[in-house]
Amino acid sequence: MAVNNKTKGGGVFFAAFWLFSFGAVAETEYEQKVVFDRVSLVIAAENNASPSSAMGHSFLKISGNGYEYAFSYYAVLNGAASYLKTLAGKAEGAYVLSPYSQKAAEYLLSENRSLWEFELDLNDAEKRLLKKRVKEKKNKQEAYSFVFHNCNTALENLLSSVNGDFKYHRKKPFTTPVEYAQFLYRQEKIRKISFIRSPVQKKEELKNILKAKPPSRLAIETGYFEFSPVYQDLRSVSDAYNAEMETKMLSFRFSIKDKARLDRLDLLTLFSVRSLSKYLRIGYEQGWLSEFGLGGGYRKNGFSVYALAVGGGRESRAFIGARAGIVQRFSDKAKLVLSYETATDKKTFSAYLGFALNERLELYVQYEHDHQEESVFGLALYF
Repeated sequence: MAVNNKTKGGGVFFAAFWLFSFGAVAETEYEQKVVFDRVSLVIAAENNASPSSAMGHSFLKISGNGYEYAFSYYAVLNGAASYLKTLAGKAEGAYVLSPYSQKAAEYLLSENRSLWEFELDLNDAEKRLLKKRVKEKKNKQEAYSFVFHNCNTALENLLSSVNGDFKYHRKKPFTTPVEYAQFLYRQEKIRKISFIRSPVQKKEELKNILKAKPPSRLAIETGYFEFSPVYQDLRSVSDAYNAEMETKMLSFRFSIKDKARLDRLDLLTLFSVRSLSKYLRIGYEQGWLSEFGLGGGYRKNGFSVYALAVGGGRESRAFIGARAGIVQRFSDKAKLVLSYETATDKKTFSAYLGFALNERLELYVQYEHDHQEESVFGLALYF
C-alpha cells in the first residue's frame, strides 16, 4: 500500500485530556454528529519526553457527515507515583471522545509526534455495532497497565467485539501499537494508509512502521541471561521509526556465572539522541538507583553523538557527573555504540558492536570497564 504524506496546519492546542471526557459529548450530539462512515486506527509516534508516551499511542479516528472525532483510552496520571501504578496495573483508566482536530494538533504541534493513520476494513453492520460499543464505554471503569491493559489493548478488545478477526492471538502478554498495526496489515484489515508528519520532523527520514523490528529482546550472553520487553533499544541494529531512541520497561538481566542472581533491573529507562536529549532510569544494579540526565545530541547519516549532565542516587549514594557517547550505524547490518561516564562515585566505559544476522537475530560483543573489566559475547532474538 502507498503511504500518503500530508501536511496540516492549525493552532497549538494545550489542555489536559480529562477536559474532553466522554461525558462532554452529549448523547444527542453523539447520535447525530459521531458518524461511523470511516474508522481508522491512528498511531502517534513515541515520545520519550514522557513515560506515558514512550511506546507510542493508538486511538480511533471516527469520520462521517463532515465531522471527525478521536476515541482514546488513557491512564490518568498524577505525579511520578502514577507511573509505578501503571507498571503494577493499578492506575485509573479513562475513555475519551474528543474532536479529532484538537487531538491531532496536540500530538503534531504540542508534542511533536507524527501520526500514522490506518483506515480499517469494516462493513456497515460492524460500524453500527462499533458505535454502540463506544457508547457503552461511557460508564466503564478499567484499570490501566503499561504492559497488560494499555491504549492498544483497549482498542483491540473493542474492535474484536464487533469482528473476531481483529483479535490478535499473541504468544506474549502485551502488544504495542505498532505490532497491532502490523498484525492488521497481515490480516488485510487495512484499506488505506496515510502519514502526517510533525512540522519539526519534516527533515527526518521517514521509516515505514509496518517494517519495524519486533519490540521484545531476549539475549543469551556469556554468563548472563537478559529479557527486555522494550519498544526500542539503543543497541538495536535496525530502528523502529525513530532513530537512536531507547525505552525499557520491566527489563531484567540475570547472572548465571556461579548461581542465578539479579544483575540488573530497569523498571523504566528512557533516552534519545536529539538536539535536546533527556535521560531517565529507575531500577536496580548493585543496589536501587534513580538516574537523570539532560544534554544535547547530533545525528546525521547514521552517525550520532551526545553529551549529558547526569545525577541522582545509586548504591545508597548521591552522585553527579557527565556522560558522552557515539553511535555509528553501518547501513542496517552493524552498529557500534561507545559511551563514557565520569561521576563522583565511579568512571565507566562501554563499547558495543552488534551485527544483524536477519530481521530478528543479532550477534554482538560488549566490553565494559566499571569496577572491573568484563567482555561478553551474546545472541539476541527480537520477537
